[in-house]
Amino acid sequence: NPGALHVIMTNYLGITNLPLVEDRTANYEVWNQPVVGYEVTKQAKISAKNAMTLVGNTGSTWTYNTKAKELYEVKMTVKYVTESEAENTPHGFANFTRTDVYHYVLELDANGKIIGGRFATDSENSGIDFLWAPTGTTSPSNPYVKLSKVKELIAKSVKPEAPVSTGKT
Repeated sequence: NPGALHVIMTNYLGITNLPLVEDRTANYEVWNQPVVGYEVTKQAKISAKNAMTLVGNTGSTWTYNTKAKELYEVKMTVKYVTESEAENTPHGFANFTRTDVYHYVLELDANGKIIGGRFATDSENSGIDFLWAPTGTTSPSNPYVKLSKVKELIAKSVKPEAPVSTGKT
């Protein structure tokens, strides 16, 4: 549901800045990708008629959630890390970030609370199956994985990269 996607991205990732993973394919395959950011590129109040057109329907009354009192057209770009080819040298993650653009209608109640939404017919991606976040401390089942090293790698992966010096002035 685009309403849930919007709330989770803007609150969980945007406000709390905690790690988030998305299964970015809305089918039987599971492709878990770490989300590294998002940007709302459009957010505009629209009429019920225009909203119906966006979701591939006709009419001047919003028929999907009758509790919706306001409708907003939203475009959100989600940036995620994808896999690299297997190599024996580190790549850094900058070369392996991709984006998905989600286009949807948000449904708001009389108090301005997001209560749902529907994807637009021209959305690049028709949605995601689920989002999840790593929580708590775990005990890896692999005896060769040290939790302290995993945490060190995570800390280094989110630390801003230092500018590369070329030695030229």
